[in-house]
Amino acid sequence: MLDVIYIDRLKSGKTHEIDQKLPAAFMEVEEAELKFECPIAVKGRAYLSGDHLVIDLEAHTKVKLPCAICNKMTVVPIKTGKATYTVAPEEIKSAAYKPDSLVREALLLEVPMLAECQGKCPERELLKPLLEKEEHDLCFPFSELKLEEES
Repeated sequence: MLDVIYIDRLKSGKTHEIDQKLPAAFMEVEEAELKFECPIAVKGRAYLSGDHLVIDLEAHTKVKLPCAICNKMTVVPIKTGKATYTVAPEEIKSAAYKPDSLVREALLLEVPMLAECQGKCPERELLKPLLEKEEHDLCFPFSELKLEEES
């Protein structure tokens, strides 16, 4: 769990620094073809701007997913990049806010749809003959028909 951000401590221009390593279980993902097994590093800060809570976050970890070519599980690094979130006061139920869902969503959005082991799967060459275009005789069965002009 990420540290709780206490809103009343951020008044008068103070910031809450975030620098944590979270266990992989933090992601709460239980999928056969998507596994978070590495710690998650989260850095950022939180501060108030007017009455809104502003959170700057950056997170990175590694995820395991099947290779698009050979279907073996492969490790892929993912990184959210720097992102800024604003939280309206009505979304904060008490004087404390947990940014856990922001980190989870940001990391899940960065999971690639397809990945290859080692950047380029060694078994790609086995599929090459299946991916080559074959020349076929083209048949246009309705090419002889004439369209009637509409009046």
